[in-house]
Amino acid sequence: RSVAAQVLDRRVRALNPWPGTSVWTAEGERLKVRKVRFHPGIQGTPGTLFERSGMVCLGTPQGALECLSLQWDGKKEVDSAGFLNGLRGRGKALPLELSSGPK
Repeated sequence: RSVAAQVLDRRVRALNPWPGTSVWTAEGERLKVRKVRFHPGIQGTPGTLFERSGMVCLGTPQGALECLSLQWDGKKEVDSAGFLNGLRGRGKALPLELSSGPK
């Protein structure tokens, strides 16, 4: 189910720090979304993490969320630059497809 960026923005802020908001990669890895900023003018494929001008964004049907702080399950919270560096260290790159839940 697709959810608007503004609704997700509010959900992330309301549920941080506990219980938090999570998304899952297509491979079943959990990624906690800690801080976001709504960008109505940025468009991307809904359900996909992508990079735009150095920002890590989550595409939604109406705009995008800039992910300011992310955390892999069992790892430390990092900013978008740290997240991008960590992806490269894992041999991955954006865009990153997300799934609706754990496998």
